[in-house]
Amino acid sequence: MCACEQSPPQRADERMVYTVTRVLDGDSLLARANNQEIEIRLFGIDAPELKQTYSQQARSAAERLLNHQSIYVEAIDRDRYGRVVAIVHVVGHEPAVNIQLVEQGAAWVYRRYTDDKALIEKERSARQAGRGLWSLPQEQRIPPWEWRQRNRN
Repeated sequence: MCACEQSPPQRADERMVYTVTRVLDGDSLLARANNQEIEIRLFGIDAPELKQTYSQQARSAAERLLNHQSIYVEAIDRDRYGRVVAIVHVVGHEPAVNIQLVEQGAAWVYRRYTDDKALIEKERSARQAGRGLWSLPQEQRIPPWEWRQRNRN
């Protein structure tokens, strides 16, 4: 459990640089700046849940991109768990981590929250190429939002 900062980063032009302290799973992480730790949920994507097929691979993909990296955060919202929902950029690298994870096939586009055409195109490309989770048999490719619904109890 983290003692997370209560307010998201300010405007994008006032970018604070954070250091990633821990990748929690394929779409969330902890980051620290000025002795404040925040929990970040990557905007627009949904990676497999921890007990779901491909979850460890998705987490590993996120770790390869984020572990101990300097990042800046474009805050979009705050979710019901208090996490900052954001687009995350590793300093000096493009595109955003959110896009890279979809492109690698480590996450789905979370269409409930975004209709970003570039993100959707990256998912289509990963699916067609059979990258990441798209290499799994169809019956194992359960979107996380469906998996959570089925496994609520």
